[in-house]
Amino acid sequence: MNRKILIATHGNLASGFKDALNIITGKIDNITVINAFSQEENPKEAIKQFMEQITKDDELIVFTDLMGGSVNQIILQYLEEYEFHLITGINLGLLCQLILSDTITRETIIEAVDEARLEIKYVNKEIEHQSLEDKQSSVSNFLS
Repeated sequence: MNRKILIATHGNLASGFKDALNIITGKIDNITVINAFSQEENPKEAIKQFMEQITKDDELIVFTDLMGGSVNQIILQYLEEYEFHLITGINLGLLCQLILSDTITRETIIEAVDEARLEIKYVNKEIEHQSLEDKQSSVSNFLS
């Protein structure tokens, strides 16, 4: 089975995610990005062209930036016709975990999404109740 990954977002966020992934994980050839509304091309047409290339032998994982956003809504329509995983509200940690995973199942995706939620922190609040020495240590830990 051939794994294909689509990152489709508003603006150039998709390209930014791919660039960061290339730095962290090395160049990954099976990632396609669609930077919706940042170019003159119609995102509906770009998504349609991408989906038409998908075969039954492909394992497709699609990442979008915003639940209910126009990009997610366009791709959501293809769930009726194609079998694929659609994940929205992505962050870099989630992308790394799933893209580097050997096996993708509904369960591994749910677990990765739950773990990605834990990565979102308001750092000021996290270190708010610590002593000055602990705060300095926490800041050093965040920087290293």
